[in-house]
Amino acid sequence: MGRFKSFLTGGVLGMIAGVLVAPKKGEETRQQLKEEGEKLSEKAKPIIEQAKPIFDQAKAKASEVIEKTKDLLNKKN
Repeated sequence: MGRFKSFLTGGVLGMIAGVLVAPKKGEETRQQLKEEGEKLSEKAKPIIEQAKPIFDQAKAKASEVIEKTKDLLNKKN
């Protein structure tokens, strides 16, 4: 999970810094931001696909723990 966060954070910060430093008109800057965002999105897709099963598994486990906790609390009341 750390790699994913680092990848996204680095990509976003690099993109923003590069665009803000370059002296361009507003329309050109917006177009560049759009293009860089699309590139970042394409790079992130495989990472997101790899992470999805892990998140789904964690979600299922969390739901299971919540249900067990509810059951225990209901038995005590």
